[in-house]
Amino acid sequence: MYESNRERGIQQLQQQQEQVAIQSSRITRNDDHTESDSQHPKEQDHRQQYQQRGNKKVWRYDRVGPKIAQANTHYLSSIPSKHRLVDLHSSEGATAEVNSEKEEDDTIDGGEDAARFDRYASNPDHVWPKKLHLIETNPCIARLPDHYRTDEAWRRLLGEGNLPYYVASYRVTHKTNCYDGPTTLKLFGGSWSNTNSNQTDYLGISLMDAHLKILLDTTVNLQSIKVVNRKRKPSFLEYDDFRLVNLGEQLYLSSQIFISPIHLSLSMLTAASSATRNLNEYNPKILKQFVEISPAFDTNDVSFGESKKDPSLRIWIRRYSSCPVGSSDFQNNPTKRGSHKNLLYFGGNTTSNTAKVLFYPRFNPNDVRDVDLQAPCNRTIRYREERGDFSRPEFTQPAAAFDTIEVIKYPNRTIDTLFMADRGSACCTRVNTKAIHRTRTIHTDKVLVAIVHPKTIYPGKNLPEGVTPNTYLSRFIAFLPREPYTIVARSGMFCLGYPSRGMDDHTTANPLEFVKMNTLKFANETYECPRIHFPMGMVDTPPEFNHRRGEENDDGTVIVSYGVSDCLARFVEIPKAEIIRMLSDAPEQTKAP
Repeated sequence: MYESNRERGIQQLQQQQEQVAIQSSRITRNDDHTESDSQHPKEQDHRQQYQQRGNKKVWRYDRVGPKIAQANTHYLSSIPSKHRLVDLHSSEGATAEVNSEKEEDDTIDGGEDAARFDRYASNPDHVWPKKLHLIETNPCIARLPDHYRTDEAWRRLLGEGNLPYYVASYRVTHKTNCYDGPTTLKLFGGSWSNTNSNQTDYLGISLMDAHLKILLDTTVNLQSIKVVNRKRKPSFLEYDDFRLVNLGEQLYLSSQIFISPIHLSLSMLTAASSATRNLNEYNPKILKQFVEISPAFDTNDVSFGESKKDPSLRIWIRRYSSCPVGSSDFQNNPTKRGSHKNLLYFGGNTTSNTAKVLFYPRFNPNDVRDVDLQAPCNRTIRYREERGDFSRPEFTQPAAAFDTIEVIKYPNRTIDTLFMADRGSACCTRVNTKAIHRTRTIHTDKVLVAIVHPKTIYPGKNLPEGVTPNTYLSRFIAFLPREPYTIVARSGMFCLGYPSRGMDDHTTANPLEFVKMNTLKFANETYECPRIHFPMGMVDTPPEFNHRRGEENDDGTVIVSYGVSDCLARFVEIPKAEIIRMLSDAPEQTKAP
């Protein structure tokens, strides 16, 4: 998913030169803009939610997305400050946090922001190899299995009123889209090749409460489990973006084609950084089948609060991983192994230790395969042999529930000449089929809903003027929860936005949280969202919290986690009613958020 540094540098340099600063980029899509529009009449056209094409509404990507009920942008305390940008409020800071007392605007000026980053990057103490800036991005959220919440040791260490509801994973890396191209090049010592220096795709794990606030986090290094010998199978030979998966009451970690169960444990960390090892991680089964993933950093380099006596989160992973494919996905080259990403797991069966995995949502029915969660990854069988009968019926994709702006901006272009086929992003939640379809009957009460990501064609030599390659959008798809996994409804395309003042304010201060990043541009117009946003996880909220805002919402809500510009980790709560609206056969009959 991380794009070419050279391409990014050129594109970001163009963006820096343009110095686009749009005040509305800090306003969420669900806000009522009446007052703001009256104060800024020049922005009315920019904020127009849709255009008319005959009798149909054609929506902007940033105006048709789901309403957000709450949000939080995370900043892991387990990453040492020496690997971070300096405090924004310090004299040597990289940028300046938005001054909330400014009357006319609350958005950083593009030129001033770029200049401050440039000054920061010009300091030799901030340049590789003296400093390698790490960020947490592309988060994936999962439900914390109930047995952790009921564990006596967890309740004693965390406190009865401080028990987590969710667990999340993060990609901790120095490969970002946080800065403009020239600044990024300076930070890497003037050479793009330095972006590949060192292995910094660490794994971050956090526990959070019902309000998406981090209670405890750790950062670990999967390099520590890559020991290969005759006595055990290797686990996670390759990885980058991580996903957490709930399959029954077991928590799994996946990346690329690999998936393996993990266990979490708590120990007490003292001021001397020693851990008392007498808690639930000493389950004999865990010790025999699992190995601890070593922390990425010395605990002496990490601040654990004022008391210096907080619980330490530890991560254990099975000694080998499973995978749903064999050595090759290439018919003409059996020895070539495919590098698969963005696989979406669902339907775990704790009795048979199997699960379903969605490979390609671009087909209909979906390309869904089995995975044996107990079998070591077999890299000698080609998946076409593994699957047996490869023939299957092919259906056309259902029409998108609403049209988006490309049909007006590029009326002579088909969508497949602008966008690559949909790829997996986040999975899954269940919704009522009757709420989606008003015009036809689906012979099941519930369907599964996933998020997929279309993106503009890369490298984009044949794209029209005004369309940038590797521009990421999202859509919801609804499909049958059993064979043949047919896609029965699709939303139109939309984007998710930046952190927003008034919604993400309560998070721990992140120097990048409200910085203007790579803005989505399409057909020479600027939109209120990043050029790259990447959903990774989607999980239902606990039933007891579905009505906590006093709203009529029989469908409940989901938490969607996504990366912002390969730079931030944001979590948003979305009512299922909004997903249903976007999948509906008649969205124009429903009031837009």
